Amino acid sequence: MIQTDLDLMRQTRRNFLQLVEACSLDQLNRIPDGYANNLVWNYGHIVVTLPLLTYGLSGLPLPVDAEIVALYRRGSRPDAPVDEEGWRQLQSLSEQTLQQVSQDYNAGLFREYKPYTTTYGYSLNNVDDAIRFAPVHEGLHYGYAMALIRQIR
Repeated sequence: MIQTDLDLMRQTRRNFLQLVEACSLDQLNRIPDGYANNLVWNYGHIVVTLPLLTYGLSGLPLPVDAEIVALYRRGSRPDAPVDEEGWRQLQSLSEQTLQQVSQDYNAGLFREYKPYTTTYGYSLNNVDDAIRFAPVHEGLHYGYAMALIRQIR
């Protein structure tokens, strides 16, 4: 079942990249009037949230650099444009984080878990709940990206 959730996240992330593939770097970084973030931030946010909900709430070291997490975690805002290298790094981290979560889940690494209620109002009581919730969260940000695309084109 968990593999299905990870596959769904992988597809949502592919869909996101297909949605933005015709965008320039300037468009990816643009924050339209009335919005608090941009396309890069939304993609980076989905990339760092899964590790935060799995490793972070399990008390394990995050498989993502702390500086990247700080840029895209809940409550952060884009403070500078991301360059081409930063954008490529997020895309690479996207697949790496899914593979790492899958590998560590299958190895039984996630033993402890600190319960957490998401801003969506859903309570996570274990890593299975976190992985089941993540596709909902990613779909929400994919929807934000679709709205942002309409504003920047």
